[in-house]
Amino acid sequence: MSHQDLIDVYDRHYNPALARLFDVAGCPVEATASGMHVVDEEGHSYLDFSAGYGVFNLGHLETRVQRAAQRQLETLPALPVGVRSEPAEDLARTIAAVLPGDLYHIILAGSGSEAVEIALRTAVMARGAPAEFIAARQSYHGKSLGALAVMGQRQLRSPFEPLRLSTRFVPFGDLDAMARAIGSGACQ
Repeated sequence: MSHQDLIDVYDRHYNPALARLFDVAGCPVEATASGMHVVDEEGHSYLDFSAGYGVFNLGHLETRVQRAAQRQLETLPALPVGVRSEPAEDLARTIAAVLPGDLYHIILAGSGSEAVEIALRTAVMARGAPAEFIAARQSYHGKSLGALAVMGQRQLRSPFEPLRLSTRFVPFGDLDAMARAIGSGACQ
């Protein structure tokens, strides 16, 4: 895909503001990736410092990951929640083994938004509704409604307000502000 094709697709079908940013900045179009490198449509190679936002923290096209995914696709590509899955059981045991204290309940999620939703529901169940949440300004938690309620990026949250969860925002990275918010009873 050429640079102009990308701009056209983003402008028409996805995100016009991002299309303008790509156009003005002259951002390269990613064509392929391998290991720690991303290659653009003109063949220039770049180190991938974003790691696909964590998805590719082992590298792009990592052989062991590909083999494991292929084995799973050949065995049971998808199962409903609650159906026995040996790889899921192994993963749960591995995670539980490194958790502190009596933390041993594991819920696997398919996305960050889903994980945030599970965490929010767990907090409401533990504390009761109405609960007030504390989140950092400029934080990003996903695109679901619950995740939007604790997202610290007002421009992404505001089109969906009022949201059902009450959230107080503190400056990103300000542990004292977070401690004060918690200490004030917001999480009581």
